[in-house]
Amino acid sequence: MEASFGERIKRLRSSKGITQEQLSHLLDIPESTIRRLETSDSLPRKERIHQLADFFNVRVDYLMGRADLLEDKKVSDSKEEINIAYFGGAKNDLTEEEAQHLEESLEMFRALKAKRNAEKNN
Repeated sequence: MEASFGERIKRLRSSKGITQEQLSHLLDIPESTIRRLETSDSLPRKERIHQLADFFNVRVDYLMGRADLLEDKKVSDSKEEINIAYFGGAKNDLTEEEAQHLEESLEMFRALKAKRNAEKNN
């Protein structure tokens, strides 16, 4: 059976290890809205769909169920390439804790960027 919009959002959120409350804060969306998105059959407005796709770095088609493959929007988004881009070295130059911190910082940056873009477009 094909996953619904809400199931895909829940799966993406869970894969990042964040709660509904944390996602709510990161995207400046009420927690009740996050709960509704994950449990109802209705779709949010277009701007919210784009905000979620940007945050999770997936295509809108994936969220909408038009594509079953979970493809990142960016082709070159591997951790190793991120490490090289930021630190000029190989991935093994970072400790696991440092790599995790970098990944979390990048996710926070992306969320803030998506929020700014949403505010700019409104």
